[in-house]
Amino acid sequence: MKFTYQVLSVAISIALLTGCNKAPEQAANPTAPAATVAAAPAAAQTESEKANAFFDQYFDSATALSPMALTQLGLKKDYDKWDQLTDEQHEKELALTTKTLADLAQFDVSKLDAQTALSYQLFKQQLEQDLANDKWRYYNYPVNQMFGMHTSVPALLINQHQIADETDAKAYIARLNGIPQLFKQHEHDARMRGLPIAGSGVIFNVPNDSIVIEPFEIPSYWPQIIGMDFGWRHPTAAIACAYDPDADIFYLIGEHCESQMLPAEHAPYIKSLNRWANIAWPSDAINTDKTSGMNLAEMYRDEGLNMLPEHATFENGSRSVEAGVQMMLQRMKQGRFKVFRTCEKWIAEKQQYSRKDGLIIGIDDDCIDASRYAMMCLRYATTKPVYATSTKTAVSNKAI
Repeated sequence: MKFTYQVLSVAISIALLTGCNKAPEQAANPTAPAATVAAAPAAAQTESEKANAFFDQYFDSATALSPMALTQLGLKKDYDKWDQLTDEQHEKELALTTKTLADLAQFDVSKLDAQTALSYQLFKQQLEQDLANDKWRYYNYPVNQMFGMHTSVPALLINQHQIADETDAKAYIARLNGIPQLFKQHEHDARMRGLPIAGSGVIFNVPNDSIVIEPFEIPSYWPQIIGMDFGWRHPTAAIACAYDPDADIFYLIGEHCESQMLPAEHAPYIKSLNRWANIAWPSDAINTDKTSGMNLAEMYRDEGLNMLPEHATFENGSRSVEAGVQMMLQRMKQGRFKVFRTCEKWIAEKQQYSRKDGLIIGIDDDCIDASRYAMMCLRYATTKPVYATSTKTAVSNKAI
């Protein structure tokens, strides 16, 4: 991965610099007594030896994270594997950088010889730069005319994976068989940057690890609301949402998404998400059923759900899909939109929510739409009633 190649380049530079270490103090003062000249470098070299050993340890740890880098160095460890282009792998690499930078503080720079001190400064600068640049890791081009998996994979197999015996050959075959999975990860990595997918490009072009979080207990003072999108062949979706008024963060905390179920069948699942929150719903739910004479909103209201009196709109009365999508995307990029990891269907929809010729492709977007309706009606979010005598709550007109 890009991270590994960066740290390897720094480690290699350090190795070259430290390999050139001399005794500069003796050359600078040739007239000093021999005992003094011999003693001074000895004290400094002890700290330098520790630092150089630390650099070597980091080099080994960094290369161990990249089977491709190991092969490029002529090492046959993990010879049958490819690099892992996953969020989990990135977290391992980031953790190594963070820990290494913290561990550098153990060295007394004043006791390092000139070459090792230079290596120390270069190494520290690169680690700091890698950490600072991490938030921009999805702003490059993973495929271009100079490099990319489309060139590095065949180059490694042709030029660097040497076959000297049967074990090497089997490792080569294993790597060939692993190419589809590698490129699947690479495709996912590219989609995170908003590169073309089933249209003109993904809409929510932010990495999952910047918005997906582990669930936690919602504070009682946070207002909550549910958004719903209706369907039959395509799913009916309900997304439970919470709002942190202090940090201005919108959370998706629960989901229900199933097809070919009646309102009476959906209702218990939606109540399990939240029995008292108001529910925002789309304008197509006002269409009247020919058999019952009721619209969908009324059917769900009869099942004890707290459907808002009117369909979802912005505060000014508009219901622009584009405005809602842009509001969600802006919050994601500003760190003000978070999704519990348990909302798996919403996360899956986000991965393929895209445009074609500038228009949103309205396929498999039920959970996305439900969350958009909830955000449009955030002003109707309420906190849990303290003295609730029924499962229904009055609509709050308090804007948030």
